[in-house]
Amino acid sequence: MDYLAELQLKFDRNTSNEISPPKYDHPPRIARFLIYFHHIMSTSKRQHLVEWARDLKLGGYSKPGYPGIVIVEGRQDCVLEYVRRVQRLRWKQMVVRGEDIEEIESSSCPCVDLNRKFPVEFRECDGGMSEIAGLCKNAGLHELFMMSMKKYNGH
Repeated sequence: MDYLAELQLKFDRNTSNEISPPKYDHPPRIARFLIYFHHIMSTSKRQHLVEWARDLKLGGYSKPGYPGIVIVEGRQDCVLEYVRRVQRLRWKQMVVRGEDIEEIESSSCPCVDLNRKFPVEFRECDGGMSEIAGLCKNAGLHELFMMSMKKYNGH
């Protein structure tokens, strides 16, 4: 790891607890973002992906390797903060290829956790793209996964 990357990681570690997600006046929203990476190989980046998701109480999965995929779910403000943090790391390619944002009905419990499709945990998957596809399909998020592969409506 080069010197500048080490400094950035030290800065992130020292300030990550001080950064709090922005607060909004609108009803809570749950967001699911699927992020595509050229690759996810660096051990330190992989650790950050998991740590930051857990810090922000996000659920989802990451798939290291070529290509890399992260699918993350939680309060919209926390998901946006997560993407902001991840973007600060240096990537060959990082693109949010799929977004699903739903407003939580005011008549229902405003608790985001009751509206999640993934468990409230974030973990790295070792089973490759087929494992991520299966997890998304089982959660009713097959279309979101297909967006990341640039396959729309069965095309």
